[in-house]
Amino acid sequence: MVDFLTAVLKWMSNGGSEIAMSPKVHTQAFEIPTAVKGYELIAGKVPFSVVPGNHDYDALWTDPAFPPQPERGKNGVRHVGGLDGFRSAFSEKSQVFKGQPWYVGSHDGGADSAQLFTAGQCRFLHIGLQYHAPDASLAWARSVIGRFPALPTIVSTHDYLGRDGRRNLKSNPRQSRLDPHDNDPGMMWEEFISRHDQIFLVLSGHVGGQAFSVDKNRAGNAVYQMMADYQGRGQTVVDLAAPHTAIGDGWLRLLNFRLDTPRPHIAVRTYSTHYGKFASEIPEYGAWYKARDKQAHLSDEDFLKRDEFTIDLDDFHRRFKSPSALREQ
Repeated sequence: MVDFLTAVLKWMSNGGSEIAMSPKVHTQAFEIPTAVKGYELIAGKVPFSVVPGNHDYDALWTDPAFPPQPERGKNGVRHVGGLDGFRSAFSEKSQVFKGQPWYVGSHDGGADSAQLFTAGQCRFLHIGLQYHAPDASLAWARSVIGRFPALPTIVSTHDYLGRDGRRNLKSNPRQSRLDPHDNDPGMMWEEFISRHDQIFLVLSGHVGGQAFSVDKNRAGNAVYQMMADYQGRGQTVVDLAAPHTAIGDGWLRLLNFRLDTPRPHIAVRTYSTHYGKFASEIPEYGAWYKARDKQAHLSDEDFLKRDEFTIDLDDFHRRFKSPSALREQ
């Protein structure tokens, strides 16, 4: 009887989350079709990747060993599962990916994927990994690395860095596992990212705000890690004298690779498709967003530096040869 009750409790949904409703009718009927229309605008024009985050799964439930404690602001340990909705739009058979020469691999029905792209005179490998990538996803990613050895590699995943630039971990790392086969950000670093020297950049979101950090991998080389998430922003609604609604305001992160120089670097800028301006072109930028992004302690100048800065890739040519040599691979 105890085992039966434990099994039932383990599959009880977390009522505090919108993804407790499975399947999400509004997601299937509105969000996914709208997302597809957006990506169709760039389909066939540029290489791109879509990775699922926690809100892209079909269901969520809590672990009875670590239940939600709303009175203490704790959500408990949560499981997510099912990607039928995501795969309906972004599987390897999707019209936006099917037949594209730059889409070079997928796993788990497209939940994990790999692409090749060129910036300047340099060819890159990109690997997109699903939320808290399971062991099987990491094994697949290792096989992709094996297919394209020595190419500069970028990894994108949903949840990786917190605002403090540290990998998102629970106080007890073993409790942060959502499933026996899943890997939290620390595990992903230890089991995959730090072990492959050609991975030099990791991109993530999930947490509203921005972060950047650099860690040395097992070969002693730098891995640049960046988080940017603007989903909590809603100044466009405030401009209309309406109650705040988190709609993002059209902000996105742009990376300009400058590798064909003696001092290779990435120029990072943040741009709003709604305002038609970069963050540095809006004097009120800090006043609008730093409190919302939970960084009210920063000056406006320091807050802006989290969205517009330069990453110096001092070891890039040593690690990856010259751009022209990489282009020929």
